[in-house]
Amino acid sequence: MALTYAIKKRIARGNCRERLVEITLDTDYPADGWTLDPQDCGLLSTIDMLVVVGFEQNPIGYVFAFDHPDQLLKVYEAGADGGDLDEVQVGENNLANVVVRVLVTEVFNG
Repeated sequence: MALTYAIKKRIARGNCRERLVEITLDTDYPADGWTLDPQDCGLLSTIDMLVVVGFEQNPIGYVFAFDHPDQLLKVYEAGADGGDLDEVQVGENNLANVVVRVLVTEVFNG
């Protein structure tokens, strides 16, 4: 199953395109995180910034991060040892069908 995107709002400010997007996560966490598609987010070429602004249901214990160079949505959880955050294990499906609400921004010239 692939990620599904629902664009909720389109915003233009100066030389920025912003989109409020709900991303429904798929069944298994992939190696290195989910690859995000700028076009599916309503942008033209790249996601310059991503901010998680909410969830449809609260995935307690998880921390979401955006890997800008690789355009990946990564997820971390408290390590079993109680130490630092660890990236979610490949194939973990506790996040299946979680809806993450994000604000994505693309900066352009012109």
